[in-house]
Amino acid sequence: MSKQLDKLKRLQYCYRYLKSVFPVVEETVLLDTLCSADNNVTHATERLINLGFNKKDTPPPRVSLKKKETAEEAAEIPKKPPPPPREKSDEEKMKKNCTR
Repeated sequence: MSKQLDKLKRLQYCYRYLKSVFPVVEETVLLDTLCSADNNVTHATERLINLGFNKKDTPPPRVSLKKKETAEEAAEIPKKPPPPPREKSDEEKMKKNCTR
């Protein structure tokens, strides 16, 4: 059971990678090519290029994407508004009225 799950996760990961490199290729073509290449992304990429599909530039590493996202998220998070002014006690109100 665990081997099947690992194999499925690997296939899913490989498919997502190929879809990012070949965004115009249909899902079925990508999956068929990947399966016929024994889930080898390099062989599947070569086959897709031989079929005439254009390869998009390789996506940047995930690490840089995560750093960029966190920087963007930090910029998007609104700052907390200042707390409302505290209410004055009766004594403070009386002092204010007396000094006028």
